[in-house]
Amino acid sequence: MGTLKATFSILALLVFVVGCGGGPRNARRELSESGVQWSVPVFLESAQGGDVLVVELFLGGGMNPNATGDFGLTALMHAALTGQTGVMKTLLNAGGDVNRKASDGLTALALAAASGQTESVGILIASGAEPNIKDNNGWSALMYAAEAGNADVVRTLLESHADTGIQGNDGMTALALAKIQGHPDVVRMLLLSRGTVKENSRGSASGSAQDAVFATETKAKIDL
Repeated sequence: MGTLKATFSILALLVFVVGCGGGPRNARRELSESGVQWSVPVFLESAQGGDVLVVELFLGGGMNPNATGDFGLTALMHAALTGQTGVMKTLLNAGGDVNRKASDGLTALALAAASGQTESVGILIASGAEPNIKDNNGWSALMYAAEAGNADVVRTLLESHADTGIQGNDGMTALALAKIQGHPDVVRMLLLSRGTVKENSRGSASGSAQDAVFATETKAKIDL
């Protein structure tokens, strides 16, 4: 009886070792048998569509979690854009770069902010996303959220110390964008934040003159 148990234990161990050694091969074979082509575009499409199992198989098969497709977009960016939080967590656990920039300088956080994916924004912030990274146009995630009127995202970013005084290459700020696009709730939040015109450590004004004008005009119209 003892010999039988010992033999079974050895066989189980051998199966485990062989299985682990063939992990990537097995993952690729499972994808192939499921009719899924092994390619970066399909990996990115699966991430955007929220197919956690397929994404896990790609990663298990050796796919780089930071592989890029058109415009330098990663799987994490695709998932953040469409709010696929399960895929996002899988990619982040596999080493997805939370602050990587696409060709135009956009990050996963900026894409999630622009598309109103509040939960995605929260996950990215908790995973170390820097809220004040600017894209090639000088825009931050807060600016994209403010322009789109995504109030919940704006609130989350402000709570994560997003800088309201950042100006794009066009001179615009989050407050200016919210005002121009007609988002009074966002304007209110920005005005009630740490201040769109504030003193920095050197004692000079932070924020644009445009913000000062908007703040003066808007405070009279908003019931504080």
